Amino acid sequence: MYLKCEGFNFAGSIRLEAAASAVTQTEKAGLLTEDSLFAESSSDNLGVALSIIAANKGYR
Repeated sequence: MYLKCEGFNFAGSIRLEAAASAVTQTEKAGLLTEDSLFAESSSDNLGVALSIIAANKGYR
């Protein structure tokens, strides 16, 4: 049996992996610069996870 405890996730979000993947793929494609601005239209956990990852990497 496998158990995934989201409460231990540092972002508290089940969308953390999706957000991290989106940022990593965009970086690899060369589409992000230090002037890049992230905009995310949802009000769910993806926005929270994306903002944490972006801030950690120095993006706005």
